[in-house]
Amino acid sequence: MPWKANPLAGLSLFELYKELNPLQMRFFTMLDAELDKVNSFYAMKESELQDRTQVLIEQFKELNEHRHMVYVSVFIFFLSILY
Repeated sequence: MPWKANPLAGLSLFELYKELNPLQMRFFTMLDAELDKVNSFYAMKESELQDRTQVLIEQFKELNEHRHMVYVSVFIFFLSILY
């Protein structure tokens, strides 16, 4: 049996929707709603990670400032001992 081209292949999404029966339409509507839930979940997680990243960046900056202050203090201490 030779391969036949799909007659729906060239249709737009809107045109394909018109070809669906009510059960198929309900299925794709529910599927779309579930996809929206998944998308919302990952958008929320992405936002949380961006917030957490900013907190970590600030903490890293504070750590570097503190480390610099300790190095300067130690350096001054050793200078005071030597002179």
